[in-house]
Amino acid sequence: MKLDEIIFNCVIDACFKFGDFNKAIQLYRDMQAEKIRPSSVTYGIMIKGYGAFKAIDQALALYGEMV
Repeated sequence: MKLDEIIFNCVIDACFKFGDFNKAIQLYRDMQAEKIRPSSVTYGIMIKGYGAFKAIDQALALYGEMV
């Protein structure tokens, strides 16, 4: 099975929703390592997840990367 952005987005979002912040971050890094370019959906999931875990500096850094 070939991993794609949609699969990563779904699993990252689930990790944030179930409280596994570290796993979500690791999956985002894995996605980048696989040379899968994040979309606006991916950035939205990540920024929302960072916000939920009060990681505001990381959310702002990711926003800067997105822009």
